[in-house]
Amino acid sequence: MIDGDHIGLCGRPSSSFCHHARFRVQQLIVPDSLRDMTSRLSRMTSNSVITAGGLLIIVGVGLYFIWKKFTKGEERKELPYRNERRISFDVVTADQPVPQFIKHCIEMIEENGREHRNIYRVPGNKKRVDRILENIQDSSLLELEEDVDTVCSCLKAYIAALSKPLIPADQQDEFLKIFTGANQHEALMRIVPDIPVKNRNVLASLMLHLNRIQDMNATASSLNLAICWWPSLLHRNFTAVENLEHESPRLIEMISAMICHANSFF
Repeated sequence: MIDGDHIGLCGRPSSSFCHHARFRVQQLIVPDSLRDMTSRLSRMTSNSVITAGGLLIIVGVGLYFIWKKFTKGEERKELPYRNERRISFDVVTADQPVPQFIKHCIEMIEENGREHRNIYRVPGNKKRVDRILENIQDSSLLELEEDVDTVCSCLKAYIAALSKPLIPADQQDEFLKIFTGANQHEALMRIVPDIPVKNRNVLASLMLHLNRIQDMNATASSLNLAICWWPSLLHRNFTAVENLEHESPRLIEMISAMICHANSFF
């Protein structure tokens, strides 16, 4: 409430009242600590104590503590399968040229995936995939899995986690050198025999499986399956986007031809 003593001409508050009001508002809004800090900074600036370098240091320290606050307790996570778990071909023996895990996956997929739409194209439940792979010796976990997409993801993740690709890098590079677009069958006939026997046994099992999938499932073509499978099979590392754009179509054609003509190659 403004009383008559503070009303000036034209009905406006007097200048003394306005000055007093501004002082009161400053007292209410600005805490003492902030006013003290502001006045100190003003004095330091006026005395040229804070230089541009000093300000940068202050800002840097502030950002560091903010970063520490928001990243406290976080751990760096590696990508699954490819970096954390490397599977060895030690499980391959003369009596068992194809790992039992691969056999189980193939049997389950072919039994339950005949009419499954977009097979191999839809990712399964990641938590269940991780659990199955982490306990790979416990076959009951896989046998109890009823979701086709999860079993498909398990098989792809297993192949992606191998210490080396099923088709070695040398054979991949050789294919890229001799493949012209019209001679894919000839190019494959030259590289497939050079693939190590233990790799070729597992690769044959997969390619024959995918060949059967394309025959039994209307939503699966050799090209679609190749697009889904080539990263897991080849472990190809690209150093530039240009290399990816140039090589990936031909590598996809290579896998597609292997699937389509698996009975000829293996």
